[in-house]
Amino acid sequence: MRRGVVVLAPLGLSCALLGLVPVPAARASCAGPVVAVGETVDDARAPVSGVLPAPGADVTVSGVGFHTGCDDTGQGAGCSAPASTEAPMRDVELVLQQGDRSWTLGTQDAAPRDERYAIIWTGQVPPEARPGPATLRAGSSGLPVQISG
Repeated sequence: MRRGVVVLAPLGLSCALLGLVPVPAARASCAGPVVAVGETVDDARAPVSGVLPAPGADVTVSGVGFHTGCDDTGQGAGCSAPASTEAPMRDVELVLQQGDRSWTLGTQDAAPRDERYAIIWTGQVPPEARPGPATLRAGSSGLPVQISG
């Protein structure tokens, strides 16, 4: 049994050096998008919930990471780097869901990669919404929110 371990260790090291075993990427840019209530969002400390103003009030929601594809090589652009498979998402709807009702608060295109594929939506909390729990959805992200009374 010990002999098998001794033989496998050099074999595994050789495969890793030859690129036959996947090595974790230097950065993982393929995390899902993040949204927050307000004009900025910190994707390093993504919010777990938010508070919306009362129904009928103006609201701003921001997000980052709204892109298609996944370039997680960390190599960026350049002569020897592979072409990026990421592209800004277009026509991203921000939807407020509450119970069995939903309202589209706005539709925006994401900014380019150098702006972190950011989006800012401005709109109004629907007058028909009720104070209490709801969810903001955009792309594949969802943020539980509390609508103020």
